[in-house]
Amino acid sequence: MRSFVVLAFFCSTLAAQTCAVGVSVPDSASAVGTCNVFPFGQVSFTYAGKIAAGFLDPVNPYVNDIAFAPCGTGTYNCNTVVIAMGHVPNPMPVPFNFPTVDASGVLVTSGSFLDLTIIHNSFATGTAGPASTSGPLSWNVTQNTWSPMGFGASSGTGFLWNGVDDVAFFITHQNSTASWGGACHRATEPRFYSTGYNQPACATCAAASALKIQLLVTQGPGLPAVPGWQCNQASSSLDINGAADPGPGGPMVTSVGTGTTVTANFGGLIGFPYEIATTSPEPGGGVGFGGFLTPGGQAVNINLTAPSIQYLFGLALANAFTPFTYPTSSSAPFSISAQQLVMDPSFADGFALSHLNELNFVSCGVTENFDTLSAGLGVAPIGWINPSAGAAWSVHTGSTTSGATGPTSAFNGSNYIYCETSSPNFPNVTFTMDTCPVDATTIALGALSFELSAIGVTIGTLNVYQGDGAGNFIPIPIFTQTGPEPGQAQGGTEWTNKLVLLSLVSPFVDFRFEYTSSTSFTGDLAIDDIMLN
Repeated sequence: MRSFVVLAFFCSTLAAQTCAVGVSVPDSASAVGTCNVFPFGQVSFTYAGKIAAGFLDPVNPYVNDIAFAPCGTGTYNCNTVVIAMGHVPNPMPVPFNFPTVDASGVLVTSGSFLDLTIIHNSFATGTAGPASTSGPLSWNVTQNTWSPMGFGASSGTGFLWNGVDDVAFFITHQNSTASWGGACHRATEPRFYSTGYNQPACATCAAASALKIQLLVTQGPGLPAVPGWQCNQASSSLDINGAADPGPGGPMVTSVGTGTTVTANFGGLIGFPYEIATTSPEPGGGVGFGGFLTPGGQAVNINLTAPSIQYLFGLALANAFTPFTYPTSSSAPFSISAQQLVMDPSFADGFALSHLNELNFVSCGVTENFDTLSAGLGVAPIGWINPSAGAAWSVHTGSTTSGATGPTSAFNGSNYIYCETSSPNFPNVTFTMDTCPVDATTIALGALSFELSAIGVTIGTLNVYQGDGAGNFIPIPIFTQTGPEPGQAQGGTEWTNKLVLLSLVSPFVDFRFEYTSSTSFTGDLAIDDIMLN
């Protein structure tokens, strides 16, 4: 792997192929997350969803369009709707006061917003923003796909981030319809809402369940976007273990435990010269932060000034490309970054670049209480695998987002990890999480223990499997349980210790926690304080 290297060589003019620049909050997985009908599935509703400044892109501060991730396909229609964005205080005050308009759609107050940009005001006589359109709003959506609301087709939203403050999306509407039911995927960012049109303040404030949102951003009104990170393209691509390209918000990062084997996949234009550059341990950088744009508009993210930089072919550009894979592992902690260049005369630069990949082999353990992790869907300790596709476990604090199921607090400390079984995560939806592999010779007692919370009338089945540290799991579970844990109740005994004796037959060992939901949303299952003794 240490000889697995990438690129440099930059010339030419004009524009090249890059991916659309979008800021996804909190992630880019448009098919992941429970479905919720607030606000688009409600006939009359007022809603604000917070977007923390840390998600935004200082290189591309202008919001050209806004997209959500619907749980169905159809059309949203509304004749009375006001949509806006603005900067908000940190923290947002509770109660949070909403913007309000008069009977003609004229803005009366911006509420708790620091400033407000009107994006769409259905009242022709109402307050308009720099990019405001008026009249009825019709929005076509596609299931599990980021679906822009259409503001970019005209002059954009008019909203320009100030580079400092948090922001929020705002909508108030009445007499709306949504042919697919209006549900969109949500996550754990704060939301503020009240039933009814033009409400003065939130009735439910700061609930950690805002809709996922994607902001399509550019440098400014009428200006193109600057990709912070180059995306994979047909002429040059690189990924680890078949990972999907996450977009231009950062590198493609893969972190696994030492001893784990991963496969690097190299794709591109067959028969043309190529080069691969690597740095170790220096990471790459986004445009303006160590990376830069080529004249043709591609992002060079590998650190060309790093002392460790290596080129697979010494920049000879004499080796013809053929797609290939490269399995690799490391017995010691190790980090490497790589970016590929393939010559392509159809590009303005004369070449195509891949997304920069950052591969980290880390020392990790199975013992975990999740307290050092940020709350969120798909979050996992370094080296663990908590897939972002399909159902994923969520690190959480306090009660789960559904009533009458799940614990109200962690067994110990602040966080635990659980499976949220609200729609569409039932029936028979499987959540899978793998620990990192550890050296079996360091395990003294050969026992796995964890705290289990299984409160709810429709708890499904938890299976725990033992593996060899290389992705191979024995098909017979070492632990299984179906249904609620006897004696558990919210506010009473919420956690029960489970102890599993192990038979260690391979040099490395890892574990898979696999939960399959039952027939309804009251099946939230949680675990905490995993220990390998």
